[in-house]
Amino acid sequence: ESRVTTIEGIVQELKTTKTAERAGRAQDHHERNAMQKLRAKGFM
Repeated sequence: ESRVTTIEGIVQELKTTKTAERAGRAQDHHERNAMQKLRAKGFM
């Protein structure tokens, strides 16, 4: 969780972070192709 409060801080944090923005999503760990299934069903 970020505690950055400025635009410059956000940019710097994004440049140095090694974890993808959505790496912690539970649905991605639950089922490998969950997003593709949602797209196929028209949810996206």
